[in-house]
Parts: sequence; C-alpha cells; structure tokens
Amino acid sequence: MNTSKVAIRCGEHAFTRLQKLLPQQDRLLPKIYQTTDDQYIIYWDSIRWFESSDKGETELVKAFNRAFDYLEERPFDQEGNLLPGYCFESIILEADSDDYQYRSNDSKSIIWPEKKIHLPENLKELSPETGEETNTYVVAFLSNTTPCINLAISGTKEKVKAYFLNDLNVDEKDFISVRLATEDDKHPGIPVHHIPEYPYVLHIEYSWGDQEPDQKFLTKEDAWKKAMSMAMTEADTASDEKEDGEVDTHSDEKEDGTAEIIMEKAKLEISLVYPKSAEENSFCRYYITKEKGE
Repeated sequence: MNTSKVAIRCGEHAFTRLQKLLPQQDRLLPKIYQTTDDQYIIYWDSIRWFESSDKGETELVKAFNRAFDYLEERPFDQEGNLLPGYCFESIILEADSDDYQYRSNDSKSIIWPEKKIHLPENLKELSPETGEETNTYVVAFLSNTTPCINLAISGTKEKVKAYFLNDLNVDEKDFISVRLATEDDKHPGIPVHHIPEYPYVLHIEYSWGDQEPDQKFLTKEDAWKKAMSMAMTEADTASDEKEDGEVDTHSDEKEDGTAEIIMEKAKLEISLVYPKSAEENSFCRYYITKEKGE
C-alpha cells in the first residue's frame, strides 16, 4: 500500500475543527506548525491516505475528508464570502508518483508540491495534543560519574526536569542543567525524548469486547477523578433505583438490579460489575496508564 505526504494549511477556526479529529495513537499524529501570519499547517510525512488496512488510519482519513467537505461548502455568509478563520487548502502527494490531490476553499495558496511538499519558512512547531508551542531542550546529567547529554521535546523546562527525575530516575544531585537547544546541539546519535504533554491515559473496556476512546490527562489525580465520576454515572444508569436513591459501592454481594463498583486505587483501576439482570458476568473496567517518552 502506497504512502502519501499530506499538508493542510488552515485558518484558526478550521484548525480548531481539524485538531479535534487527531487520533490518540502517537504514530498517527502529524506535525503541527504555525506561520508568521497565524495560519496553521498540519503535516504528515508518511500516511496511507488512499488505502490502508489499519482501522485507525482509515477512520482518520474519512473524518478529515468529511471535514474538507464541510469547509468547502458551509462556512460562507449570505453573499458567498468565506467566513474569517475558515480558509483551508490541502495537498495529498503520493510518495511513489507525481500524482497529488488538491482541495481548497479560497484562492490563496502557500503550499505546493514539487516532488516534495514545500512549507512556508519560519514555522513555529506546536504540540499536536495541545496546539501549543513545543521546544527542544538540552539536558545534562551524570550517569554514575559520566556526563551525559540528551535532547528532550516538551512544552516547558519544568516538565523536562520532572520527566528525567521521575521517569528516568536521574538523581537530583546528578542533574546538571536544562536549556533551550540550538541547531548546533542537534547532532545525529544524541538520544531524543518526546515527552507527552498529557501522560496519564484513562482506558475504558467492556467485558463483551467494546472500548471507549482513550482520554488523556495532565495528572494522575485528574485521571482518577474522571474514572470515578464515569464509573459512578454508569453504575447509577445501570442500577435499579433503591428506596434511598443511592448505589451500594461497598457490599460484598450485590442485589439483583444493583451494580457493584470495586475500586483499587493502588492499581489505578476500577471495576464496575453490572446487575445480575444484565448479561451474565458482564463488567466494565476503568484503568489508568502512564505514557512514557519515546
């Protein structure tokens, strides 16, 4: 299956709509850039746009094509003028040929194909997760007594230091410095760490095989609060109402018509067992994992 290079240039409101379609899987996340005139660029260097056996990739392409349809037809005033912030143009360039697909809803063109896709100069890279600026940092620390230099990509210096101390177990006394990297610092062979902006991921799985989309959070506490809230809401929906209107979350044996919630905070996991009147042994599992930097 052929891969494609894809570039999308868009205004602020079009970008907001398209950013919501981006997937959770890091391998499908594009590069995000911002131009000097506050346009946005969404860019994939390699993606199977026209044909893919990967369900996530296929659904992503369908969602973006539907969004292109909307942007070509809907955001216009009664006189047919494009509403501010809704401009877009896209180029899908097949990697193994000169064929490409171009779509746009305005006359302005700042991206074009020429064997490769040319992007505007002086772009500022943004995080695909947050739409905010990211930076590359040089991190210096000691491993035993050996000085080490790594690069780290993150939104802030504080997140970089916390990642090296907590995730890579660098001792505070061995930590030397963190500073913004220059182009001269980016040598081949230097380890590069991509630090997730929202490292805590809430997964929701059902015993019959269904899954909810993953949700990402900045802190473990935020993820746990969301898991508890969703479990309680699901239990309330699934249970028959008691006389006092409460759901029993502590009983060892659940009555018919009452869901049971089992919380294991040490494991960051919640199990919701559905009432006996539902399908036998059916349950929902909420659990939290932490993404590691790549």
